Amino acid sequence: MEVICDLDLYIWHFYFGLPGMLNDIDIMWLSPLMNSIKIGRFPPKNVKYTIDGQEFDWLYFLADGVYPRNFKIFISTLLNASSKKDKLFCKMQEGARKCVERVFAVLFKRFGILNVPGRLWSEQEMGYVIKTCVILHNMCIKERRRNIVGDGVGGLREDRIERELSGRYTNLKTHEKKEMLEAIGNRPSELYDDIDECERLTNALIENLSKLYDN
Repeated sequence: MEVICDLDLYIWHFYFGLPGMLNDIDIMWLSPLMNSIKIGRFPPKNVKYTIDGQEFDWLYFLADGVYPRNFKIFISTLLNASSKKDKLFCKMQEGARKCVERVFAVLFKRFGILNVPGRLWSEQEMGYVIKTCVILHNMCIKERRRNIVGDGVGGLREDRIERELSGRYTNLKTHEKKEMLEAIGNRPSELYDDIDECERLTNALIENLSKLYDN
């Protein structure tokens, strides 16, 4: 299952049903989330933010080393961190990335049915089980947030819950997939493959973290 969650472990996107022999890169190319990114449906285009005095206009994901390092939407840890700034960045990046590992652990701990082999279930039935567990999990997170004024970093507010659960941004219909293929042609990565912009964002994050923790 492909999952995107925040620091509260609220699941904003999940994709279930791919064969187990696929690796992370194969899943990335088949993901409806990535398909939406390719055709420009997600993330929103009006995003603007400033880091270390530099302006950026795209959302990014914290990723591990298996994902392409020239994609500006993936911010990975550094392979050879030698300076104090680089080591701090690696520590913070790797620490935040563990949210996905935590959410899987919570799901399996909270719902024992996910630990049961599904040999006699159909693909549709397994999909119902997964969706139900994710919805119930998010309901638990939502209820917990009612008593929290603000979590500072990871908490996205409840007014987006229904929109995200509806899957409008990530689920593509047949004609939309055809339009996507026509739009990207044989070079899908060019829409977000920019190593210079990826390095610019990474360097800005490194400098910003250094200033925050030096103070």
